[in-house]
Amino acid sequence: MDSLSREFGGARRALLGVLLALVLLPTLASAADRLTELATKLRSDKDFRVRTQAALALGVSQSDRAVAPLCAGLDDEDQTVRAASAAALGKLRRGGLDCITRRLVIEPHPKVKEMLTKVLHRLQQPLLPTIGPETRYYVAVGPTTNKTASTDEDIETLVREALNKELAKDKTLALAPSDETEDQATALLAKHKGLKSVFIWPKLQASEEEGALSFKLSFTLFSYPDKAFKGALAQSARLPGAHSTDPKALEELMDAAAPLIVAKFIANVGRLQ
Repeated sequence: MDSLSREFGGARRALLGVLLALVLLPTLASAADRLTELATKLRSDKDFRVRTQAALALGVSQSDRAVAPLCAGLDDEDQTVRAASAAALGKLRRGGLDCITRRLVIEPHPKVKEMLTKVLHRLQQPLLPTIGPETRYYVAVGPTTNKTASTDEDIETLVREALNKELAKDKTLALAPSDETEDQATALLAKHKGLKSVFIWPKLQASEEEGALSFKLSFTLFSYPDKAFKGALAQSARLPGAHSTDPKALEELMDAAAPLIVAKFIANVGRLQ
């Protein structure tokens, strides 16, 4: 009798699986068709209003497939469509950092450029602070003090991307959003009283010395959110034959320095009083 029950139960589960597949497949197919339809409208509809609505709809699709057509939408001839595509990438938050950065350099319209800058900053920050059972430290990264020949905007992007990438690798750290207010930080930390909170104020210096590009990335450390001074760290590097105006050289040096200074930070953060 038990054997018969098990066989019947197995057959019933198999049948249920088939029925669920029959229900879900048309739904998945229709979702894919909808994305294809929206992407086509954004790419080729003659009415800019239709293209704008298609971009905004892709922004709430929650699909990775929406990133490519929205990136293409940043090159639309109409400024409204370009702004909508940028806003949609910011809403979607599934990629597009490279195409936003690329378009920001060449975008002629001030309002679209403003939207691109806003979305760029949004995509650079963590989605939400991830605080788990292994989290010991809540880390906020402030704006970078720029002492290089590059623009403040370029250096802010370079440093924040590198630091977020390295800091996120350690499960004992939770990253604060870059636009978090003092009140928001205070409220969050009140819910997680066991966390030690730290504010990192980065500074990047680069200059040409004796035929090489000298590079120094430093952290000034404060408590957070009240910002009482706690200490400082630094990491230097040199690249022979490179120039201070070469962004690729700065990227190469940042790739080398960021893991090292973050390792120093992780090794010392527990000692901060």
